[in-house]
Amino acid sequence: MLPKESRRALHAVAEEIVYNRGDGIKYRTEMDNKRIYNIPQLKKLRRELRNEPTPAESALWQHLKAGKLLGTRWRRQYSVGNYILDFYCPIHRLCVELDGQIHYNSVNDECDAIRTEYLGNLGIRVLRFDNSDIWNNIENVINAIKSELAAP
Repeated sequence: MLPKESRRALHAVAEEIVYNRGDGIKYRTEMDNKRIYNIPQLKKLRRELRNEPTPAESALWQHLKAGKLLGTRWRRQYSVGNYILDFYCPIHRLCVELDGQIHYNSVNDECDAIRTEYLGNLGIRVLRFDNSDIWNNIENVINAIKSELAAP
């Protein structure tokens, strides 16, 4: 694990990436302790991400939507704190993240680790899959999600 100072520096970089997207909107950089789920400052970005999903997200959503997977309800592009989760099942406190090309470098690996640690501290379990897992063997992805849903 990285030293605390390094983790803080990487978290600041992650926040800058998430909150300064070049569209003229300054997204939230400080947490409001009273509300951490679906904060209003990220509503526009969440909507954009839902309306323009990646092909892998669309493919997985076909298996998750409308309670198709063990009758569970899922949310797409749901925010927890300053992070927007690809898929989230609130009943089971399970997050599923699909990682594309942007995640294949050391900086994003560290940002993902910080994000996973933050979510873990809130009791949210995180499953990560590469987009290639969706295309090459979606049944293994579905089975892994089912296994995690069955876990206590």
